Amino acid sequence: MKIGIFSKLGASGGSEHRCAEMANGIVRHTDHSCTILCEKDLNRHIEDKLDDRINIIKRVFKPKPENVECLYDFDSLLIVNSDSYSFAKADYWLGKTEHHDYEVDLSRIKQMAFLFNFVISPSKKLASLEKYVDDLRIICANKKFFHHITEKSGHACVRHLPRITLDSPIDPESITDVKTNSDKIRIGKHSKAHGYKFNEEHKKLIDMVNDKYGDKVSWDFLGVPSDRAAEICDIPNVTIRKEYSVPVGDYLRDIDIFLFFISWGRNEPWSRAVAEGLMAGCPVLATNKAGNLDQILHGNNGYLCDDLDGFYKWLCYLIENPDMINKLGRNGRIYSKSFSSANIIRQYIEFITA
Repeated sequence: MKIGIFSKLGASGGSEHRCAEMANGIVRHTDHSCTILCEKDLNRHIEDKLDDRINIIKRVFKPKPENVECLYDFDSLLIVNSDSYSFAKADYWLGKTEHHDYEVDLSRIKQMAFLFNFVISPSKKLASLEKYVDDLRIICANKKFFHHITEKSGHACVRHLPRITLDSPIDPESITDVKTNSDKIRIGKHSKAHGYKFNEEHKKLIDMVNDKYGDKVSWDFLGVPSDRAAEICDIPNVTIRKEYSVPVGDYLRDIDIFLFFISWGRNEPWSRAVAEGLMAGCPVLATNKAGNLDQILHGNNGYLCDDLDGFYKWLCYLIENPDMINKLGRNGRIYSKSFSSANIIRQYIEFITA
């Protein structure tokens, strides 16, 4: 079976890394072939992650259509929607939007499976594609997205399409659960250095914990926005690392508690960073909303927090009860088996071939 994965791949965020790991998983865990199809260009960090057996086709549509004919070669196309409001529209593929003017012969495409990784609202536009493509399917990043289609009246037109919820695959070979030795409890997280990834109350939380346990803890952050970095860089037990300065697997060996303290307004669909923290055996403290509810089992592999006091409460609890760090970390490792690359690819192949 020939599978193509199409998306915007010029950045290196969660959606792009998901594309890469889906492709890697397909060639490593199945007999199927896989090709990465870039709307425009391919980010070098994503390209570096790809298995040598994966074919890469760049500039399918942008800056001008160059490789559109390749779309007809596949038994199934996985379109990773990321933040696009256009991919799900027939007009995008028919060359009737500002993106390009090439009219794809949609009747020649055997199957299109749309993975809504960041926003679900564009899925209702798939109704416009149904008269052109015989086999349309929907993959949702989390349970909230899945139920959105059932519950929202605007999505009645696509409820009949086959759909599943599918976690983002994480390669266990890239993450170890073996920790380095330390006389401190090490708290931190890795992420893109975007403002919404780093809550504006981080300094307040660090100060609160340091006031009580400053001699017992250290803080280590990989990927910090400049304004937050300026606020905490002079705190003696805080380490700030630039994004990509350390491989994630190596970084997580030096982290005991994973602090997913993102902006209060942020609805994270399904965080690869959280998944990697769980796989590395870290209890995860996260905001109590959106996809975090799918990943964090409160009191089992971490804690869901409604406010600053919640983060402080559960950090204090783990610092006072370090045996619980090990117990919740073990649970995280067990839970992470469900989103290992092999398991996710098995579910994906079963869905597109059913």
